[in-house]
Amino acid sequence: MFARFALITASAIFIATPAIAGPSSSLDDRMVGRFDGQRDMKRVNAKCPFLAWTFNRTADGRFDVTFYSNPERTRVFNKERGMWWVQGGKLHILTEGVKKPDIYRFKFRSNNTVDYTLASAGIVDPCSDTYRFSEQKL
Repeated sequence: MFARFALITASAIFIATPAIAGPSSSLDDRMVGRFDGQRDMKRVNAKCPFLAWTFNRTADGRFDVTFYSNPERTRVFNKERGMWWVQGGKLHILTEGVKKPDIYRFKFRSNNTVDYTLASAGIVDPCSDTYRFSEQKL
């Protein structure tokens, strides 16, 4: 009886655990760690506010990000978490509560600097068309 209960429990845990990366996706070790970034105000619509963030990507495919509304990073604007992976040479960011991931083309300018261009947005945002930014690994 106990063995059957343990098997059912283990099966339920396996089924309930979300897959971090799909069969044709992977995690890029260079993307793991803590990164700081901010919106390039020269490239966005004048209506778009300043935005900076600290993005933490872990080796198990999870992330958390804190957004700030001022350059000093003292006013927290929002916090999000979810899953990340690389598929087809693009970074996918799936935020909890959002059905589709944001997808970014990325290029390492150096070991510590990554340049991104938005390829597809999970949520339509007037500030995201032609969205480009860089992050610095801390």
